[in-house]
Amino acid sequence: MNWEVKTMLSKRSSCDAALRRADWRRFWPLLFLYAAVWLMALPMSIWNRRWSVYNAESLQDALYRVESTIYDCVTASVVVSAIFAVLLAMTLYGYLMNSRSVGLMHSLPANRTKQFFNHFLVGVELFTLVHIVTVIISVLVMSSYGVISWEGILTWFAVAEMTSLFFFSLATLCAMVTGWVIAIPVIYVGVNAMFVAFYGLLQMMFDMFYWGYSSTDFPVLISWLTPFERLIDLVSDTYVYREGMEYAEHHLSSEGWTALIVYTLVAVVFTVVAWLFYKARRSESAGDAIVFDWLRPIVLYVMSVVGGLGFGFLLYYLVDLANSESLLALLVCQIIGGVVVYFAVQMLLNKSFKVFNRRGWLGAALLAVMLIVISAVVKFDLLGYERFVPEEDKVVSVDFNGSMMAEYIYTEDAERIEKITAIHRAILAQGETEVWEWEEIPDAVSCHFSIDYDLTNGTRVRRNYNLLVEKGSELHQAMNEFLNLEGVYADSFFRNYDAARTDTIVGGYYHNYRDEYYDKYDAGVVIDAETGDVITESYAPVKEVQLTAEQATALYEAVGQHIQRKSRENIDALDTGYSDYVGSATYQLEIHFSESDDTPTDMPVDTGYLDAWYISSIPADCTEVMDIIIDFGFANNYDELLYGRYNE
Repeated sequence: MNWEVKTMLSKRSSCDAALRRADWRRFWPLLFLYAAVWLMALPMSIWNRRWSVYNAESLQDALYRVESTIYDCVTASVVVSAIFAVLLAMTLYGYLMNSRSVGLMHSLPANRTKQFFNHFLVGVELFTLVHIVTVIISVLVMSSYGVISWEGILTWFAVAEMTSLFFFSLATLCAMVTGWVIAIPVIYVGVNAMFVAFYGLLQMMFDMFYWGYSSTDFPVLISWLTPFERLIDLVSDTYVYREGMEYAEHHLSSEGWTALIVYTLVAVVFTVVAWLFYKARRSESAGDAIVFDWLRPIVLYVMSVVGGLGFGFLLYYLVDLANSESLLALLVCQIIGGVVVYFAVQMLLNKSFKVFNRRGWLGAALLAVMLIVISAVVKFDLLGYERFVPEEDKVVSVDFNGSMMAEYIYTEDAERIEKITAIHRAILAQGETEVWEWEEIPDAVSCHFSIDYDLTNGTRVRRNYNLLVEKGSELHQAMNEFLNLEGVYADSFFRNYDAARTDTIVGGYYHNYRDEYYDKYDAGVVIDAETGDVITESYAPVKEVQLTAEQATALYEAVGQHIQRKSRENIDALDTGYSDYVGSATYQLEIHFSESDDTPTDMPVDTGYLDAWYISSIPADCTEVMDIIIDFGFANNYDELLYGRYNE
């Protein structure tokens, strides 16, 4: 090897070492700040819980208390990594934003590949060093009182390492496409929130134009394209309790580990792309908002479309056009907002106010066309959102509420899901036809439906409908088929009723409420002496009775008798007393239970009960219960127990 080569290698080696020293000098305050955050958050928090651990009833209980602290930090690692990653990228690659600094750096013997990976690896070293030190100190703290959660602390280390790598690679990529240091966090936040923001604005349009639409969980794809939200959601799911366990345990879910692995692989891709961008980046681009010409129109139109939709809605509501639900009015507002954002972004990209030229207005016209297309797709439901009913085999569970039932029903049962989707299809079929003409039909009953599907792909679909249901219609038949399934009636009106618990009843309460508006002589209502108008009114209990164990047992058993009777009948969903306000029950029951079967029946009601069964929505035809209430002297007749019949 000749002296020229030796000299060159020596210079490059010295240059590499100098670069690393320079990087460490630049970011050492971040190093100490990051270390301080984690030392306070993890080992210090574990130390502060030492008395709780000392007082634990068992080793398992003590371990659970330690793990609770650690897994709180597992979730926090996503937030902390996301913040420090962008700060570190701004520090390490800040020289790219200054023409003198970048010229000096690129004149050094080390080529761009070495420079890039030197900076990147130094950043990774910072995170890893802090994580290792935090683990060591945390283990020492835990060992001081003899309870070490190796699984918990290693899980935290893995999550912190993978999330910091992902967010740092993303922040590095953002730094490679801009010449403004302040633009790095803006682009970084924009990439994390862009897709969810766009879909959120579309949801506002869905809610405006789609009958029955209610806010829906973001589709899985949108969730994956929003890494911060996705990671927070999945790594927070650690609480595990299985039947027979004395204490719950903490474990990161398989979905959480899958997400971490996926984003780690994506981090590798981001790093490679950032390296390629670094090599292709022109030194003289320092000071440009976007350094690559091909990327500028993408940034321009993405920001203009999202900004147009957002500012369009803002203008739409500011000028009080929301009640009109006019597509044309919304479009005008969106185009105005979009054009304003378009020219503002143009000024930033071109570093000039001279953007109002022929090319600029042609671009604005193209933006207007894009906004019109988006609005048309939504308005005319070209994606099928309003008409969507999931297939039964794609549904994991349903939360369902209809006017014929008192409580929400949660079900994973395939037969129940099938009947609920049939109701949903019947609602949509009816909504397309004569729903607006049925107000004049005497057999039509006003009903409300709320349907929340949890799908196999992780998405939740929500729908809410208010409509008139005609007796004998397809929808009425679908409602009856569901309500007459085994156990549905009991689950609807008397959720969690269990006849086997009667031996543990220790008392309870009977409450009776009524609408005092109809009782002009009630002290809770103030009447104008001259006009007779109601000035103030209240809604308060007319009667409250503390039940003995025997009384509570009799009422609870009467509920069971009613359920048994209804199970032998063909129930009509429109005749349960909940299709409209008139005829529904005014009274409520609260039954108290003890823990054991040998509790004395004379046990005081106000002490000793560990569980309560509460029901506020009772069918109007629950005569078994009303008869007992009248026998006890709590009411004189049925009229006092039903809305709309008191003082008629």
